Amino acid sequence: MAVTKLTISLPKDLAESIRAEADAEGTTVSAWLAERARRSLLLAERKAAVAEYEAEFGKITDEEIEEVRQWERRSTQAH
Repeated sequence: MAVTKLTISLPKDLAESIRAEADAEGTTVSAWLAERARRSLLLAERKAAVAEYEAEFGKITDEEIEEVRQWERRSTQAH
C-alpha cells in the first residue's frame, strides 16, 4: 500500500494520550490515527446516506431503528 507522510501539530496532552492509546493497542501512532480517520470518514458517509434517505423517504422512526437492532441481534445470535 502506498503511503503519504504528513506532518501534523497537536496539543501536547492530546499527543501524549494518542501515544498511550497506540501503545496500549500495540500499534504505531500512525496506524492508530489512520484507523481513527477511517472510522470518522465511514461515519460521515453513513450520516450522509441517512440524510439522503430521510430527504427522500422521511425521517427514520424510533420503531424502524428498533426493528434494525432486533434484526442485528438475531443475525449475531445465528452465527
